[in-house]
Amino acid sequence: MRALLFLLPFFVGCGEDLVRPSRVSTDSVYSPGVKRGYWQSCRIDKENGSLWCTICRRDGHVIFDEIFEAYDPDLPVLEEDLVVVPYGSSNTIVLSNGRLLFPKSEYSRARQYWQQAQSPDWVDGRHPRIVPPKRP
Repeated sequence: MRALLFLLPFFVGCGEDLVRPSRVSTDSVYSPGVKRGYWQSCRIDKENGSLWCTICRRDGHVIFDEIFEAYDPDLPVLEEDLVVVPYGSSNTIVLSNGRLLFPKSEYSRARQYWQQAQSPDWVDGRHPRIVPPKRP
């Protein structure tokens, strides 16, 4: 964890202060990247129960603001599951329980990419760096 905190300024822009643009929601989490980072947030739509997420570039430009679906769509995403962690990308949101979320408009392509990227240490389609180890 200390290494991540040490490297964060390099990912964010060589020590520049990270400023949340005014058009980015206050509950958004910043996911740093090698070249650029992304602001990400999700919520459950109270009217129809759909999972609605937003991904913005660092400058606040909206990339996705639409319905998202989980990598494992047979399991519902509950309100308490919506804890975004800073491992996402421009079209993938990672939750603290390791579940991956993709924009509905790019679901097939994004899911196929992650299926090919999975290594044997993935747990039920969940990101290996996020899933807590099983206790004996």
